[in-house]
Amino acid sequence: MEHYPEPLWGFFFGLVMASAILIGKHTSKWDVFKVMALISGAALAIIVSVITPAEGSTHPLYIFLAGMIAISAFILPGVSGSFMLLLMGMYTLIIPSLKKIMTDFDTQSMYIIAIFAAGCIIGIMWFSRLLSWLFTHYRENTFVLLTGFLIGSLYKIWPWRNVSVVVDKNKGLASDVNSLAQLKSFDPEMIKILKESNVLPSDYWMASPKLAMTLVAMVIGFAIVLYMEYKNKDASMS
Repeated sequence: MEHYPEPLWGFFFGLVMASAILIGKHTSKWDVFKVMALISGAALAIIVSVITPAEGSTHPLYIFLAGMIAISAFILPGVSGSFMLLLMGMYTLIIPSLKKIMTDFDTQSMYIIAIFAAGCIIGIMWFSRLLSWLFTHYRENTFVLLTGFLIGSLYKIWPWRNVSVVVDKNKGLASDVNSLAQLKSFDPEMIKILKESNVLPSDYWMASPKLAMTLVAMVIGFAIVLYMEYKNKDASMS
């Protein structure tokens, strides 16, 4: 990630692209509803990646809700739980609270994390049951929806992205970034990348887009998934 981010993201891109194809093959017959589910899943994944973060809140109900949403996002393909916290404006509340518990045993921070953890527990119990019910009663439509999530997530893992918005980890303030020089003016330890813009390799800020290496990594990632699927089928038949 530090020295070869473009080929690494290209490798992930190939993995996810092949996975989307294989999951989509679980659908025996396409109809209007499945096409709508596919489009909805892809659109939701893209929207989550590009919407502007909201203002957070210290209200217990909002913290609980943030826990439910974040943990539910972790078990969905193409959706990041930490990114959901950023979108809800809760990242800069939850992470510092965790740090204060480990360093100062701050009681207020413990209260916040306890509520957040309760939301995570309820969220994973509720959402896992919901997914189980969907797979039982709407198996193919659910596979199509998850395929849409994977297709939409390709937007987020496109190898060539320029940083457009960063957020200060301590103050929670977001700043627009318009050039590589401006990005380098920030302390990398004090910021978290909040939003990136997909660009063509020719418009990439870094010294080299590593185009050939990245394309090869994409093909390798794609081939690995297809090979694993082939071996699994071969093992099940023998």
